Amino acid sequence: AQLLLSSAGNALHSESGAFKATPHAFEQMVRVLSQKGIRYVGVICDQETLAYVQNLIEAARQADYELNVIAIPLSNYNELPMTDHSLGYGSCVKYVNAYLRAFDAWLEDNRVQVGVCEIEGGNNGWLVASAALNYTVANGKLGSNEESLPYIVCLPEQPFNEDTFLDLVKAKVEKFGYVRVITHSQLVDEEGNSIDFSDYG
Repeated sequence: AQLLLSSAGNALHSESGAFKATPHAFEQMVRVLSQKGIRYVGVICDQETLAYVQNLIEAARQADYELNVIAIPLSNYNELPMTDHSLGYGSCVKYVNAYLRAFDAWLEDNRVQVGVCEIEGGNNGWLVASAALNYTVANGKLGSNEESLPYIVCLPEQPFNEDTFLDLVKAKVEKFGYVRVITHSQLVDEEGNSIDFSDYG
C-alpha cells in the first residue's frame, strides 16, 4: 500500500476536479513517469480530461520522453462520438440492471406504486435504454413493446412532455397496479429547460 503513495498513478491524480492543469503539473507527471520507466499510460477520461491527455503527450514530447498514452472513455459519462456505448458499457449495464432488480424488490416489499430511478450519464440514453432491456428479459417478454410492461423509460434524446408522462403513469397504474419510471439525469422539456423529477414527488 505504501508504494501507491509514490506511484505514477498517484502523481497523475484520479479526480479531474482536484487537478490543477498547469504546465508544471504535466512536466512533473512526465518526470515521475520517466523515473519509474513507465512508457504506457491508460487514462480513463471524459471530454474535459481528454484535453489533459493532449497536454501530457505534449509535455512528454518537450522532454524528449517516449510516452504512449491511451485514452479510455469513461463509460457512464462518455459522449465521444463512435465510442459512447463501447468499452465499459457492458459493465455499467450489468451494474445498473442489478441495481434495478434490487430497487424493484424494495418497491414491491414496501408496496410503492410509482418508483422512479434516475440514471446518471452524458447526453445520451444508452444506459437508460439498457434498463428497458432488463425489464423485458426479467419478465420473460423479450420482443414486447413498452406498452405491455409496467415501466416508462424517459430518454434524454426525446423532449419530456409533462402531460404525456402523467397520462402514462396513470394508465400504467390502472393497468398493472404499479409503474417503474427509469429516467435520465439530463432530461429537458420541449423548450430545453431541465427537468427535476423531485417536482413529481
